[in-house]
Amino acid sequence: RPEAIALSDKLIRGEIDHYAAEKRYLHKKGHIVWGALHVSLIRDEGGKDAVYLSFVQDITERKRAEEEVARQRAILEATVENVDQAIIMYDKDVRVQTFNKRYCSLRDQEESFLATHPTLWDMFREQMRKGYYPEGHDDPEPFIDAWIDKYIKGPDATRTFEHTMPDGSVHEARGKRLPDGGFVRTWTDISERKKVEE
Repeated sequence: RPEAIALSDKLIRGEIDHYAAEKRYLHKKGHIVWGALHVSLIRDEGGKDAVYLSFVQDITERKRAEEEVARQRAILEATVENVDQAIIMYDKDVRVQTFNKRYCSLRDQEESFLATHPTLWDMFREQMRKGYYPEGHDDPEPFIDAWIDKYIKGPDATRTFEHTMPDGSVHEARGKRLPDGGFVRTWTDISERKKVEE
């Protein structure tokens, strides 16, 4: 592999004194084995190359576990992106961790903004700038704090509630606390249902 050859050349030139790399090996029985290769070059007192010292650690099980986690994550991401609900997840500090594209379109949030992992306070300020939550415009900070205390941190966190957008559409929100202290919320457009109910 080119990167392994480059590292070996640096080792010989004395630019590094050791290197480590993960490599795939073909077992004599025909299956793939993953190994963590560690290589050092020991020199004599005059600085001349003396002997290579290398060993390989079997990391096959770890790589299989990583591949399974990646597979499960890909399945989860595909599922999240293909549901009709808007989904967003926050960590224990109420900072955005993940979201789907439906959330961006339904809740009128730019994907580039959410990708910066803003706090919910940041998101509120952005939405209020767009005209949402007019009841809090005169004194936004206390309004934001009170909303988060009630709907994220307080007993109403898992309560279903509705939010009317500036364009008149109605969104239903559901929340669930996560074991690590985080929080996940889903939003569903129920505008058509509300019209039927009226």
